[in-house]
Amino acid sequence: MKKVLQLIFLVIGLVSCKAQEIDGIWMSIDDRVIDEHYSFSSGMWGMIINFDKSEIKAVLSDSTYKFEKRHKEIKIVHNIDSIVYPYKVFKKDSIEIEIVKNTITVFKRLNFDYPLESSKSEIVNFLTDNCVRKFGDSIKIKFSKNYHPLDKNKELRMTETIWNNSRPLVGNWSIGEINKNFFIFISIEDTTEENIYQITSISANTIKLKPIKENYYELTELKNCL
Repeated sequence: MKKVLQLIFLVIGLVSCKAQEIDGIWMSIDDRVIDEHYSFSSGMWGMIINFDKSEIKAVLSDSTYKFEKRHKEIKIVHNIDSIVYPYKVFKKDSIEIEIVKNTITVFKRLNFDYPLESSKSEIVNFLTDNCVRKFGDSIKIKFSKNYHPLDKNKELRMTETIWNNSRPLVGNWSIGEINKNFFIFISIEDTTEENIYQITSISANTIKLKPIKENYYELTELKNCL
């Protein structure tokens, strides 16, 4: 009887550990400061953790780092150095990791239900049609093909933003692609938080969007001006 109970508890333990294993691809969407009395970093949006391939990278970069997957930890080995990052899982759809000191980065699990046949250049051409688009009630944005002067990788492009009839402000935008699914990153001004959308469909005059991280705008589509 004792051996039977031990076997049952062993099976339950194995099932429990397997259920806690994390898989899939996750994107960083937010960060928060642990203690504002000490130095901190922010702006970790768009980092990708691929638990299926044990890889971590930025969605707009080709540089990839391998990691060793452990129970509630990932260990990144680079050259002769290694760093272990513990993580916490919340409601099976978000992960929190202290990647940089005193800052928690929040990752959200991505789904890839919207593969598209379009290319990144076709999406760029659609958006940079000299059209002024409204975000909410008081913001107007024009997407530019020009690269942001601070971006040497030629991934980040500029926006021209008018906010409550202000003078033109410089923001930025970019397009990321994973498994033929496309994501738009938009900051209406360089100093404001980034908005992240997944493109769900593209037609002749409309790009449909699914918000992943959004600030106030309730943006569901981007139309052309024709």
